[in-house]
Amino acid sequence: MIKICFHDGYLFYDVMKSQGLDVVYPIDANMGYSENICKFKNIINEHKAQKRMQDLVLVTNQIALLNTEFSFDSNGKCQVYFWSKEQRKWINAQDLTQKELRKGHNIEMMYRNGVFDI
Repeated sequence: MIKICFHDGYLFYDVMKSQGLDVVYPIDANMGYSENICKFKNIINEHKAQKRMQDLVLVTNQIALLNTEFSFDSNGKCQVYFWSKEQRKWINAQDLTQKELRKGHNIEMMYRNGVFDI
């Protein structure tokens, strides 16, 4: 399973660790779109080869990584989490909207359109 934790801003590593995210792979948008996509896919391929997908937590501020290819697990459960500044914790996207999220929904476009109550 892949968990994608999205934060719209600076990636703050001390908070990530305090939230219990020990196996964290930060992907910073400052590195550029192409570099982010390559790093993202390389991390996923490495974990697939090692059969360690349940351990994979990606923390990013690159909105393009919220695409439909990786947003849902094999059971159709959304695996995208957003940082709540108010609650100071990661919250699953499903818990931030009245809409039922299903495989195939474009989480990136939903975020851009303000569907999530963050």
